[in-house]
Amino acid sequence: MKKILRSGALVLLFTLIINCAAFAIEKFTLNHSLPTGNGISITLAYDEKAKPEDFVVNVNGREPVDISFVKEPDFKMIGTQSVDIKLTDVKGRESTVTAYLHVTPVKQELTLSASKEPCDIKEFLNVTKDVIAVFSDGTSKIDISTPSTRDVGVKWDGDTYTTKLTIVDGDAPVFYGLEDLDVVEGDTISYKTGINALDDIDGEVEFAVDASKVNLSKEGSYEVIYSAKDKSGNEAKKTIKVNVEKPSDYAAEVETLTDQVLASIIKDGMNEAEKIKAIFDYVIHEITYVGDSDKSDWLKGAYLGFTKKKGDCFTYFACSKALLTKLNIENIDVVRIGNHHYWNLVNIGTGYYHFDASPKPIGVKFRCFMKTDAEVAEYGPSVGRPDYYDFDQTLYPATPTESFEDSLKNFSE
Repeated sequence: MKKILRSGALVLLFTLIINCAAFAIEKFTLNHSLPTGNGISITLAYDEKAKPEDFVVNVNGREPVDISFVKEPDFKMIGTQSVDIKLTDVKGRESTVTAYLHVTPVKQELTLSASKEPCDIKEFLNVTKDVIAVFSDGTSKIDISTPSTRDVGVKWDGDTYTTKLTIVDGDAPVFYGLEDLDVVEGDTISYKTGINALDDIDGEVEFAVDASKVNLSKEGSYEVIYSAKDKSGNEAKKTIKVNVEKPSDYAAEVETLTDQVLASIIKDGMNEAEKIKAIFDYVIHEITYVGDSDKSDWLKGAYLGFTKKKGDCFTYFACSKALLTKLNIENIDVVRIGNHHYWNLVNIGTGYYHFDASPKPIGVKFRCFMKTDAEVAEYGPSVGRPDYYDFDQTLYPATPTESFEDSLKNFSE
């Protein structure tokens, strides 16, 4: 038993002696060795600065170790140069390590917002010197219309550099056609009619409408939120107001409004043909087409047309009807089969002719002022809408076969 204890004590003694010796050797080495470190290579843009410690790693020595340039590098010298770094420990012992600096005239990485306009090569350069630079294909502009990440080669002063180009879609879609809406209690609203959301990269995009706060049965002002998101996740939100008003006595209101309009457009000495032409011109020019209207009552449609100055074909029909009726000019309501288009038949003693003051597409010269059945039948196919004036002819008087202009001549004779 005593022998075992003596053996354990000896092992412990030897271990202690070995550890002390190792510590002494390490301490001696640290106290008598020069500081060390590893020089590295770094790449900087033209005239971009770096500190001495940026060029060296794994520094060892009696702390603190001071790191300094033997000679400061030229941060404007394009190309590769060696950089000597001096390491000085707390005892004043010095050593030198060599690092390398690469100065590039071309940006290593570049992020741009996608655009249909090409990007000039100047965006890729760190240098403003008068040196001709081009892309690898010899051009000075590059397409950035599509979001992507790719390497782009840039030739500068005989050398070729590479830039990692990232093109991002940073712009949200833009709404067109949005405006505050004024309606009367009980009206309906088509919130998407005439509205577009366009993105500079994706083109037309889908959009959502939150009209949950609107109560069309109660007078008040309500918010409607439109939102659209492009493929890159950029989101646009716009808010409009829907102002709900109490209904008025449309008949009395329309009576007053037609008097005001007619007083401004009908001149002394006008014949019937000139009067209906004045009405047609007023309605087609004063009302803006927005593709939607309340069709529950023609008097209401006329009231909204005269006061809001916007609507669809029903609005043009209703305003025309109100003005024609006020002048005691015979007119008949015409409805296309399917109830999607409205216009008037008008007779000033020459027979009934088609009178449709709603505007036609841009570039189409046809104006439906006192047209024959044959003339309106020709219009639809000419614009790719053969059903445009598709109405039940058994319900309405046929127009004369001669044009309105010719019928006026015969009528005057």
